[in-house]
Amino acid sequence: MSDLLRIAIVDDHPLVREGVAHAIDGSGQARVVAQGSTAQEAIQIVRDHDPDVLLLDLSLPGSGLSALREIAQSGARTKVVILTVSEENGDVLEALRSGASGYILKGISGTELRSAIQRVHGAGSYVSPELGARMLADISRNVEVVNAKRSIRLSEREHEVCRLVRRGLCNKEIGSKLDISEKTVKHYLTNIFKKLDVRNRTELALLD
Repeated sequence: MSDLLRIAIVDDHPLVREGVAHAIDGSGQARVVAQGSTAQEAIQIVRDHDPDVLLLDLSLPGSGLSALREIAQSGARTKVVILTVSEENGDVLEALRSGASGYILKGISGTELRSAIQRVHGAGSYVSPELGARMLADISRNVEVVNAKRSIRLSEREHEVCRLVRRGLCNKEIGSKLDISEKTVKHYLTNIFKKLDVRNRTELALLD
């Protein structure tokens, strides 16, 4: 029994939890050690039960994404796999950036779910294949378009600011490197965001 993977499920729909638990407990490879329905319960379950894998929905009271971030920042050994209906590229990227080891759509079969859990536990990460392929294709197209815009429209100084943002420097550090004020750096970033159609420095850093 001790060799079985220990799984926790947090979803605010009891029927979903029941179905997922049935698929896991009947496999002979894993067992469900805890269930919850809110972001706070997800955090508490990781603290109290230390599961190998936590299956976490994004749409929870208190925000599944917030729970994911707190769990990741706590240093817990539990690997978090998002199990959700959302196919939005933004949700996938934000979840992976925030510390998720996997992202699975709820249309997955029991066999596929068990296989995904095993892969996350063994190899470290898993994204539903069809979702991953579409996301990479979309990102590739967006990067090509944005890079084309950047090569034409960004000034030399704006290129320098972009380079330093990608190195992880804050506005104050960028200003010091380029011998300009922090206010001027913010002005450059506002123009860069508008030209490249990105919302923040994280999206800007992902362009290259």
